[in-house]
Amino acid sequence: MRKTWCGFRQSAIIETSLYLGIALLIDQISFSGNRFWTISPHPFWPIVLLISAQYGTSEGLFAALAATIVLLTGKLPPQTLSQDLYEYIFYISKNPLLWFTAAVLWGELRGRHANETRAIREELEATKDHALQVDAAYKQVAQLKEKLELKVAGQLKTAVRIYEAARGIDKLEPAHVMSGVSQLVRLVMNPEKFSLFLLKNGRLEVATKEAWSAEDPYSLEFSAQSTIYQEIIGRRRCLCCVNRDEEIMLGSEGMLAAPLVNSETGEVLGMMKIEKLGFADLNLSSVQTFKVLCDWIGTAYANALSYKDALAEKIFDQSTCLFSYGFFERQTAFLSNIAERVGFDISMIVLRLDNPHDLTDEQRSILPGMVGKVVQKCLRKTDLAFEHRQSASEHYIVLPNTSLEDSQTVCDKLLRKLSSLMPSELRHAQFSMTVQALYRHDRQSTAQSAAISAAHGLFPASSFEWHSNYLTVLAKRIGFDISVISIRPDSTQDWKSVTKAVGTVAGLYLREIDLAFEKSEPDGVFTILLPHTTRRQADIVSGLLVARINDELEKNNVDVSVTVGIEKLNVEGLEPVLHV
Repeated sequence: MRKTWCGFRQSAIIETSLYLGIALLIDQISFSGNRFWTISPHPFWPIVLLISAQYGTSEGLFAALAATIVLLTGKLPPQTLSQDLYEYIFYISKNPLLWFTAAVLWGELRGRHANETRAIREELEATKDHALQVDAAYKQVAQLKEKLELKVAGQLKTAVRIYEAARGIDKLEPAHVMSGVSQLVRLVMNPEKFSLFLLKNGRLEVATKEAWSAEDPYSLEFSAQSTIYQEIIGRRRCLCCVNRDEEIMLGSEGMLAAPLVNSETGEVLGMMKIEKLGFADLNLSSVQTFKVLCDWIGTAYANALSYKDALAEKIFDQSTCLFSYGFFERQTAFLSNIAERVGFDISMIVLRLDNPHDLTDEQRSILPGMVGKVVQKCLRKTDLAFEHRQSASEHYIVLPNTSLEDSQTVCDKLLRKLSSLMPSELRHAQFSMTVQALYRHDRQSTAQSAAISAAHGLFPASSFEWHSNYLTVLAKRIGFDISVISIRPDSTQDWKSVTKAVGTVAGLYLREIDLAFEKSEPDGVFTILLPHTTRRQADIVSGLLVARINDELEKNNVDVSVTVGIEKLNVEGLEPVLHV
């Protein structure tokens, strides 16, 4: 609110007083103190005009009055002989009269402009209020329209709509499936509150909850002894609060609940539960839709888990020329064990993208291929590059028989090559490298992982060729023997028992660096790679393994026995690699 003195704005009074005070000071110092009577136009004109134009008529008249008082209270000019009384009075009062006239004219123009500006502002505010009212009314109409559409669509959901909505969870990663569940359920069922539980450690644990509040009494897990667990998981029932007995089973936990079932295998993976649903949305059609939706989610999640398991067993990605991250821990543990026995260093380079948020998803998807191309050009055949971890945008490069000092040289070489091959749209990507020691032979210290393990103690037969080729190259570079034992059953239909016997004996009698593989197709031969093993040692190991496998088969009443054969595979620069 503006401050006023006697009805005049405080700022106008201060400005007028300061101007007139400074003018009088100048008059006393530089002139004769006659109030500028001889100067035309008079120096008091600017303050009168400025105050009138800025503040209006009232403040302009105040400025004119103040200027008149200051002018007339000083030395008045003497009356000349040629002037009569009236001419003298007019001469003295001419400037004050003009000041008052100018103050009224300029002040009224200022007031007119101020009124017009005020009217425009009021009209603008009214327009804004009207626009807000129109926007609110539009949103209200849109909400009513959406609610009406949802109520009508509740009776008209078709298989086509369910299929299109379910495509949102047709992902390859379990986490992506779970993230798409909320949108899918809201689109198909339109619930106010719902949750999804997964079967873990013999109990149902919440994985996703939507619109829950702190005051809600819903449980976060259900034990195997609970009624809901026994009905949903044990009996695979769909519970609905419309039925009296099922309402008692649900209690205060919700209105609908059904198991998540893999429709392909019949496996139960969890439960989906709707805690709150609109009255118009709960009908016979929605209950059947809910059952179908649970089957869709269960099947999609099971497929994602299967893909994740298959990805963990995958060794090499042809599209990026990088090894899979699921293969990283197993291979580093294996190499560390060989390094400890043979005696060489293993180093690891961590290639890290420092600004992943500055790149789009499409740009980040190009990086693994670029890293694979650089690794192929710069590294040895024994060096292993693993694909990045998505959460940290990292790549791991394992360098057998390489010291930390030599690894730093490799880092500089990789960064230069990566910078030269980077396309223009990725020039802003920033990389850094750190070097770690997985095994130091001179210090006898390792950062190796736990011992290698696989199903039945056996690796997939499809990975034998890669392991044998890799170990052959590594043996040529470092200098150690490799032996291969081939175990062939005479004849059997019970491959499960034979595989179990071979895996059991391999787990008991092989070293941590030895690799046992499942039977190959179609000849049914089990192979075992023995790094750092001579032919004489392989003969002893093969005799022991065959005897123990036959004992195991006989103990399990399996009418089959195994034998071994001997072949030679020449490796340049080394003793023959043996097939025993």
